[in-house]
Amino acid sequence: MTSSKLEQLLKQQEQLKARIQQEKSKERKAERQADNRRKMLMGIALQEAVKAGSIDQQWINQLLHTYIKTSRDREFLGLELVETPTSEGRQESAQEVHPGKNATENTQKEPEPETQLDPADPLLPGQGQGHGHGHGHGTPQ
Repeated sequence: MTSSKLEQLLKQQEQLKARIQQEKSKERKAERQADNRRKMLMGIALQEAVKAGSIDQQWINQLLHTYIKTSRDREFLGLELVETPTSEGRQESAQEVHPGKNATENTQKEPEPETQLDPADPLLPGQGQGHGHGHGHGTPQ
């Protein structure tokens, strides 16, 4: 092979690598969009189920308390902030966030023990279709 032929093939290789990266980027973007849409639709369904009385708000609050971990998200949802280790290794105090109050009105509070979900709950994934969380409302329509 001549060096010009080799240079041409290397150039094509670099172009193919760039196209592969572009395609991978497109796929990741589409996956993120689908994941975000799925999360939004699940949230809408849960909100509607609470409105309809098919699911207790307390159950939703328990899910949020258990699975929402970042301080930013917990604060946005008005959840109690959890203790996190600082860079020096000591624990920062949890602060309960009260919607509608400014930061100086929020009080320091010891964190509550983490709530455990009931694995027998029919509304948890893998437990069959929801049947109104045992409140006699029937299956959500």
